[in-house]
Amino acid sequence: MAKMNVMHDKPTCREAPRIGASIEAKGNEGLKNSETVHSEIGGCTGIKKGPLWRGVEILLFCGVVGMLVVVTLQVVARLTPMSLPWTEELTRYLFIWTTFLGLSVGTRSVSHARISLVIGRLPRLLQRVALHMYFVASCTFFMVLAYTGWRLVMQQFYNGETSPALGIGMYLITTSVVVSALLALWALVESVYLDHRTRSYLETGETIG
Repeated sequence: MAKMNVMHDKPTCREAPRIGASIEAKGNEGLKNSETVHSEIGGCTGIKKGPLWRGVEILLFCGVVGMLVVVTLQVVARLTPMSLPWTEELTRYLFIWTTFLGLSVGTRSVSHARISLVIGRLPRLLQRVALHMYFVASCTFFMVLAYTGWRLVMQQFYNGETSPALGIGMYLITTSVVVSALLALWALVESVYLDHRTRSYLETGETIG
């Protein structure tokens, strides 16, 4: 009977943990059925990300690895006669880029900080209204961030501002603000209007596990 339910009644995202637990309690046969359930709902609570966000996550990974390597070089240099004055500066710039790129990724995956106590108790209609208010407010913030960031980039570019140790243009560092703001704007569109799973989490105030 459990097997028939698995085959015909495909569980929803919220029902999956409960159904999986009940099936696993039925022995080896239940374990096979449990695997069937999880394969049918694979990625149910996860967020399917396109090539854009996979690329951003690769950049984040490279940034974290880069910071680790540079900091290691800095530690080694302090124990030897070597002098590497650029390591601290490069670490700081990698940290800035990874921070702002992580902001956009967090917006896409709805993993940013949210106060969901009130939203979870609102009627369905008000939850939808709150979702649109969240979209408008967030878009306004990121548009202002992109605009002010772009003005700062242009100011640094025309003034020829460079970093003390590396000698690179400071506008290359400030560009992270503009890039992350634009990515976050697209992330808002995807998470609110194009991805029904993240939209559901935002409406109900639930967290993605």
